[in-house]
Amino acid sequence: MVKSNNKHMTHSDYANTLNETEQKEILDTLTHIEEQRLRTSKYETKDLDVLFRYWIKIYPNQRPKMSMGCGGCRKAVHKFFFQVSQYFIKKTK
Repeated sequence: MVKSNNKHMTHSDYANTLNETEQKEILDTLTHIEEQRLRTSKYETKDLDVLFRYWIKIYPNQRPKMSMGCGGCRKAVHKFFFQVSQYFIKKTK
């Protein structure tokens, strides 16, 4: 995976850096998050670990600023990867 030196990397730019295995891991994680949130309205730590791991690879300078304990950070990371997943889905159609 390529690290971004650009703070404005687009969802499609980022999506194009991922191999099939990484794309599948992100899609599976997002699917699990949606299923879990319908039942409990909460994120599971294992799902957040996956998304934050990918987030830190793209934006390593954000590591001290982004925390899984921060509700706004969780929502922002989830939203980013949801938008990336929409690009995956659009690309496969």
